[in-house]
Amino acid sequence: MDEFLKPLVDAEQLAAARYADVVMPHWHDNRVVLIGDAAHAMSPQLEQGANMGLMDAYELVRQLMSQPSVPDALSQYSTARKHHLRYYQWASRWLTPLFQSYRTAAPWLRDRLMNSGNQLPMVRRFGADTLVGVKQGWLRANMDLGEIDSLW
Repeated sequence: MDEFLKPLVDAEQLAAARYADVVMPHWHDNRVVLIGDAAHAMSPQLEQGANMGLMDAYELVRQLMSQPSVPDALSQYSTARKHHLRYYQWASRWLTPLFQSYRTAAPWLRDRLMNSGNQLPMVRRFGADTLVGVKQGWLRANMDLGEIDSLW
């Protein structure tokens, strides 16, 4: 680590990270589809980028195999992925200021709320489900991964 930090002698050598979300009204047009970060890039707070891309690929293949046409498959793909992706886009956007803030109030509030909230089993479970990538919204049921498990 010292070798990495040694050349840094001035704060001007550092750059602030800036994150942007990609929120598209739909992820397909006719016979073209975007998946992964091309369709829904988000800040790395939940570390779900690779997971979302893999889930997109899985759902896209599933729909292409079961629908009569490519446009039908892409439409069903977008419908199937909508709630899952929208939740993670929202959660990532909400968490960014708490984890990437230069202000002192946001990290202080984050530490107090998360430490207190994690004492409650329901909150702890909600957080764990979010971090493993199965949440589909605040009130929606979690994803059923049984179908994916059956592939192995």
